[in-house]
Amino acid sequence: MPDYLHAKNQAWPEYPSNTDPRFERVRLRGAGVALSLAGTATKAQRKTKSTQLAAQKWLTKNLQRDVSGMVEFEADGFTKLSSAIQDEALIRIIEMLGGKAPELAKRQALLSWIETPVATRRSLGGAIFALRKNLVLVGREVSRISETTIQLSPTKSLLWDNRFLVRGPKGSTITFKAKVKALKRIKNLPAFVDQGLPVIMAGEEVLATPHFSHHQKAKLTFPTK
Repeated sequence: MPDYLHAKNQAWPEYPSNTDPRFERVRLRGAGVALSLAGTATKAQRKTKSTQLAAQKWLTKNLQRDVSGMVEFEADGFTKLSSAIQDEALIRIIEMLGGKAPELAKRQALLSWIETPVATRRSLGGAIFALRKNLVLVGREVSRISETTIQLSPTKSLLWDNRFLVRGPKGSTITFKAKVKALKRIKNLPAFVDQGLPVIMAGEEVLATPHFSHHQKAKLTFPTK
């Protein structure tokens, strides 16, 4: 800055406090702390990007998702990941199930549970995690699904519960299976997954679920990112 002002024939004020070592900011500046902090921030940013890429690679290779939206993965492979990659993968799984990842301490508690389970099921961030031997099954927590009736459009998709893109004929609505008594449970699905399945309705008539559709304009798909 002084060189620039010299070139412009401009004067500038000098404040004695800017060079007085009694002030901590002057001592820190002299010790090069600012540069050190900048370097640390750059390294942290690179580490975060690397962690995100590693988590995405692991999820692509190891995470299975069926038409119901339920996801599953093997616990032993997951626990071999670094804690940072585990945490990033966990955040993405919760978001995939329509939830929102809570604070770090709660995420760490669930990661510890996967390594040393003390129960067969845990909830976190709007998702239910259930253990089946070496498999971790994850589905939407039904109590977190909004019960608001939403009208659908035959031409414009709606993101429902942050999990499914849905559209339906004029007059149709979207709800979830726990509210539709006429539908029987799908036996090969955990009850908590089955109860949270989206259902497109026209009055009392079921038009579509993730497993079938009785109407060409009633569609349920996964959002793509």
